[in-house]
Amino acid sequence: MQRKRFGTQELVFQPDALIEVLLPKFPWIDEWVIKVSFGLTHAVSGLIAYLEEILNSNQEIKFLRIIEEPHEKEPFIRELVVFIELKNNSSARSEAIKYATEYAIRSSKNLCYRCSGDLKFQKLDDEEDPFIQNILALSGEGNNEFRNNYMFICVRCLDKKYGVSEQGANKEEVAKKNKSHDLNKNSISGEGDNDEKNGIKKTDQGDSECKKSKITDENHSDDDNEENVKSNRVTLFKTEEVDQLEQDYRGATRDHANRVRHLVKKYERIVLIKG
Repeated sequence: MQRKRFGTQELVFQPDALIEVLLPKFPWIDEWVIKVSFGLTHAVSGLIAYLEEILNSNQEIKFLRIIEEPHEKEPFIRELVVFIELKNNSSARSEAIKYATEYAIRSSKNLCYRCSGDLKFQKLDDEEDPFIQNILALSGEGNNEFRNNYMFICVRCLDKKYGVSEQGANKEEVAKKNKSHDLNKNSISGEGDNDEKNGIKKTDQGDSECKKSKITDENHSDDDNEENVKSNRVTLFKTEEVDQLEQDYRGATRDHANRVRHLVKKYERIVLIKG
């Protein structure tokens, strides 16, 4: 809903509807000017009833005019203005009519001029309240007279005509907080994703380093095995050489012959390994 702005130049609200309600009950008012918004029907009706009771006859009325005017700094209040003149003046009747008129004026200031709803006293000093912020925003440029410490509001018309409600303001505030929460959540989530990505990168790097270390260890292991093979390598002789060695040392001393014989037997048992 597009919100309107408060304005003091709004025309009288549905005055013909008010007359249609009052005429069946007070047909004599048709000859007089009553130009008042429909929401003040109850206040005007009460005033006319008082006049009939005080004067006993509408024939005593020489002049009657009932209008309204906007109330200063209050967008929902229209104050009654009553002009009345009697044919035969008397102090008692004049005082009674004065009282009835003042009572009607006071009543009009407690009612919304549009819907006749009871007005609610609303403080405007807490500008951090989203509901109050929306109300103050309706004053607009050129209507700063409405920026007061308090205001009488019509809850129904504030919502229907201006699109502002306390419940709606709370919803807007909740929506803003939720949006802010979502943004923060997304931001945190983004950081988490980055951390996760960094974690994956670190893991990949760690795996790569582990693989490199493993390969290095394997290379070292291969080198060690190669060294072990080299250190355990056996020098092999041809069979003819071994036989010739045995024949050459047949006439040698017993100890020398035994060593050669032992070497030959050992050769016969060994498993040859090609390096």
